[in-house]
Amino acid sequence: MNVAVVFHSALGSTKQLAQAVAAGAAVQPGVDAIQIEIVGADIVEGRYLGQRVAQVSKKFAV
Repeated sequence: MNVAVVFHSALGSTKQLAQAVAAGAAVQPGVDAIQIEIVGADIVEGRYLGQRVAQVSKKFAV
């Protein structure tokens, strides 16, 4: 199973939570977990405009 933890963290708290979630998922047998941080510059008028998530979703597609 593939798990992608996608997050935005302005002050670092959410990043710590995302790291813990990904680490917890990764210790499960058969789980491939990655983290994708969305930076503020990728968000315009409340919408994500970057390409990283799209690239990862292709890799993780089943």
